[in-house]
Amino acid sequence: MWAGLIPGFLFGFLLKRSRMCLAGGLRDVYMEKRRSGLISMLLIIFTQSVVYFSLIRAGVLAMPEPKAFPLAATVIGGLLFGLGALIANGCITTTLVKVGDGRLAGFMSLFSFMIVGVASQKGFLSPLVAKLRAVGKVQDGLLAALPVAPLWVAVLGLALVLGWAFYDRKTAKPPFVLPAQYHGARHLFFEKIWSVYAAAVLIGVFAGLSYAFSKTMTGTPSAWGITGGVTGWLRAMTEGGAVKWAQFFVLGIVLGSFVCTYGSGEFSFKGTDGATLLRAMAGGALMAFGSVLGGGCIVGHGLSGTARLSLTSWVAFASITLGIWAGVRLFYKDAIVTKK
Repeated sequence: MWAGLIPGFLFGFLLKRSRMCLAGGLRDVYMEKRRSGLISMLLIIFTQSVVYFSLIRAGVLAMPEPKAFPLAATVIGGLLFGLGALIANGCITTTLVKVGDGRLAGFMSLFSFMIVGVASQKGFLSPLVAKLRAVGKVQDGLLAALPVAPLWVAVLGLALVLGWAFYDRKTAKPPFVLPAQYHGARHLFFEKIWSVYAAAVLIGVFAGLSYAFSKTMTGTPSAWGITGGVTGWLRAMTEGGAVKWAQFFVLGIVLGSFVCTYGSGEFSFKGTDGATLLRAMAGGALMAFGSVLGGGCIVGHGLSGTARLSLTSWVAFASITLGIWAGVRLFYKDAIVTKK
């Protein structure tokens, strides 16, 4: 329980405290020409990658084995997930954060994600998923093709992204800061908006250490991911069976968001209009089908898999990003900033 609950809690708390939205940050790269969302994602990826390959170098973890992956299913799944995240106004991770701070739209998106996710894994949609994933297999040989040790690739990537983040901070307009209502620890942990870049580095460290943490506590090193944990709760409730690491990880995200929101005095159950609820449900359904078809979501592929330098996950991450941008063109065309 604790092997999943603790890293999930830290993830949810940091997302809420820094106001970071993974899909929203990628959306704003295209819609508002803001780079901070992409930089944050890359900071998480390469910080985690440095920790992960350092653990391998130290003999704590084993080098991942290359596997074949279905290229077409990965691309289509990523596009659908990205489009769903745009429609729902946030990916499934943001959905869990919304549930933690009491938003009805989050509950509805989570509900549809659970239903369609299980239907895609074992229900009436599973034959279609299996058929699409059975064709067009490509070998993931990125690690083997690297001319140097993957740790040095991770270190170089992190150095470049840190430089980009420093430049972006230096050239950005200073944020507007509201007068503080609290002081001391309560101000720091429950009122002050943390730097999104500092939060990204912390998330990357926690995600990397989570492999060793979960291996020590459960015997198996576990990567962060959302889809299996969310659908696992529904399957555990309907089919029985043990609740596993992934289920506690997603529960931890909800609890981290709740504690952060409650501590700041902002928690309340928030309703919304019918159109927003329908969008939340439609987006959740698209994300669920896309993540099962593509083999992962914006966390499983976009953060964890990319950090392990998996070609599969980099393809999925690019596809998710393109899906989000396609959604921007479809639904927010008039809001796209044409000049920086």
